[in-house]
Amino acid sequence: MAFSTYGSISLFLVVMVGCLCSMTATGQDVLSPSAERQSRQMFVSTPQFYNYYNPYAMMMPVVYPHQASAFPIYPAAAVTEGESDDEPIERGSRDTVNILPAATECLSSAAATEGMVPCLKTSGAGRGSLTIKLPAKDQVAVFGIVRSSSSRITLRCSEMTSVAAFTKTGQINAPSDTPRTETGVLQLVVTSTADNGLMKCTW
Repeated sequence: MAFSTYGSISLFLVVMVGCLCSMTATGQDVLSPSAERQSRQMFVSTPQFYNYYNPYAMMMPVVYPHQASAFPIYPAAAVTEGESDDEPIERGSRDTVNILPAATECLSSAAATEGMVPCLKTSGAGRGSLTIKLPAKDQVAVFGIVRSSSSRITLRCSEMTSVAAFTKTGQINAPSDTPRTETGVLQLVVTSTADNGLMKCTW
């Protein structure tokens, strides 16, 4: 393109500068390449504790004593007995339960009028011992162990004298009928078949 006069060249340059200025004014601010790179970086540090869950563990050249992306698992000795590792406080708890009514209490013939409050006991402990002494014939004692729905409760009896005992899975005639294992809840009903009934168990 040829321009005939100096004025037309000047006018063309003024128009071009105006167009460039308007394009620059309406353009979007763009970060510099170095700033753009810095904004995309991620800082990953080593966790302070080994049992801290770290989703970026596979990225770091760190030697762990266990699988880095999972919590360390230390199974308790009580696992074989069906207790839960999610209950560390209850796992070591013990309870001693004694049911020792008087000769006139907890009689099956008087249960409708007097109730059986002295002979009703419950425990939520993971382990414990139970002693039931029924001085008169036809006395009834009820004992329950309540745990989580997935816990196994194992009852072992060492002594049974002049008593008949029942759980929801059947009768316990002698210590040789134990251990008796049930899940979640174990309910034991004991009746004296003669004077001085005695039953000793652990769970």
